[in-house]
Amino acid sequence: MSTLKDVFAREAGPPTVLRFSVAMTPQPQGSAKAFVVGKRAIVTSDNAKLKDYRQMVAWSAQAARPAGWLPLDGPVQVTLTFAFLKPKSAPKKRTRPTTRPDLDKIVRAVLDGLKGIGYRDDSQVTSLSARKRFGYAPETTVLVEAEAEL
Repeated sequence: MSTLKDVFAREAGPPTVLRFSVAMTPQPQGSAKAFVVGKRAIVTSDNAKLKDYRQMVAWSAQAARPAGWLPLDGPVQVTLTFAFLKPKSAPKKRTRPTTRPDLDKIVRAVLDGLKGIGYRDDSQVTSLSARKRFGYAPETTVLVEAEAEL
């Protein structure tokens, strides 16, 4: 016998919202550098901490997936908040981190880390909201939602 909760879950379809946090200092995805060794192309990143950060984004997204979650298909809306520790040397009147890393580069690292987990490909992101702020601990907060077709 099905419960009322089971009936509504079947009617609603798979979940369309993924929300999670990454308790790690946000890392920028800089430019990739490529060179040839012998007959093989080698691609490296100019940020050694990027790989660990992207893996933590992917792991956190997988751990937060609701039951029945499938990578979203169609337009996606992503909301990101990046928290940084305020340096003790920063003036008291400075209320937001206006120094490196660049917002667009940390956004790119998160979007690439969500490929295949939050959505099939980051080209599906049609709406994006991102901000940097000071916080009590370094953290990235992520919200991925299916966006309604117009």
